[in-house]
Amino acid sequence: MSVTDLQQRIRQKKTPLALGLRPELEKLSPKILKNFTDMFGPGSMAEAEALRYHGTTLLDAAAETLPAVMLHGARYLRCGMMGADVLANLISAAHAKGLYVILGIGAEEPALWQGYGADAITVDPYMGSDCCDAGEQAVFALVRTCNKSGGEVQRLMAGDRPLYLAVADQMARHGASLVVGTGYRLDIRDVRRQCPKSFLLLPECDGENAVPAFDEYGHGAMLVDFDLQYAEEPAQAVPAAAQLLKQWVTVV
Repeated sequence: MSVTDLQQRIRQKKTPLALGLRPELEKLSPKILKNFTDMFGPGSMAEAEALRYHGTTLLDAAAETLPAVMLHGARYLRCGMMGADVLANLISAAHAKGLYVILGIGAEEPALWQGYGADAITVDPYMGSDCCDAGEQAVFALVRTCNKSGGEVQRLMAGDRPLYLAVADQMARHGASLVVGTGYRLDIRDVRRQCPKSFLLLPECDGENAVPAFDEYGHGAMLVDFDLQYAEEPAQAVPAAAQLLKQWVTVV
């Protein structure tokens, strides 16, 4: 689905913020995993069902306030086929609640992931422009990432500019939106200057550092909040996060 649809939902909700789901089992409430371990015994089934319950609860909390959700696929696929079923189920549930769904998978061949039904998918642009062939899914290219060693490659010089800016330029030419995942204001500013018309996705970023990504109308970018997935009271935490962002970005 086109990123234009995502931008329309952002304007409707007046909130350029997505729920991020990248759950680590050890960080969930012990009661959740215990309940499903008591039911199914220890193993992948109990873990997968705990992730299903956790994700569904958060989608319920996000649906009224946020325009989108980003699911980190690898966290679910660790549970094997049961985890894959949970991932597909959460994508369907998010759609039923009116949320735009981004599948975070860093795909080399995004067409292989179309069966999950996400509206958009993250891709690995360092494999070349083939990653932009995603059928009806919108493409978000991971041009700058937050992993510790990412800069070893992404900040190599390509002529007179860092490689990640050259890659951002190439991906923008192929119609991809861009992911800047470091949360650093200067990275965001430089990608925006390089690609003034591209939509930017900003995981691991706060409102203050995200400001350079937006135009004067609060358009052109969206943050992803992964802290909300561990909130004790998601129904209160989600509106609070949205209100905090409005101190920095106003959508009109």
